[in-house]
Amino acid sequence: MSFASVPAGHLDAAAASLRTLPELRLCTVTAGPHNPILDVWLRGIHDVHRLEAHLEQQLVRVALPALGQG
Repeated sequence: MSFASVPAGHLDAAAASLRTLPELRLCTVTAGPHNPILDVWLRGIHDVHRLEAHLEQQLVRVALPALGQG
């Protein structure tokens, strides 16, 4: 499970981009500092960094908190 932060005005665009990820199983929008919560299926722990780098490059309005802060 991953937590992210997206400005409210960019949630629709972020959701449209997230829908294209084959690893994504669930995306829930909530209120608070971590408004989208993502549930992803990955093959191994090494895929976590690859996915985070992809999200930060493709979704410039998405902020991912440091591990342990989400």
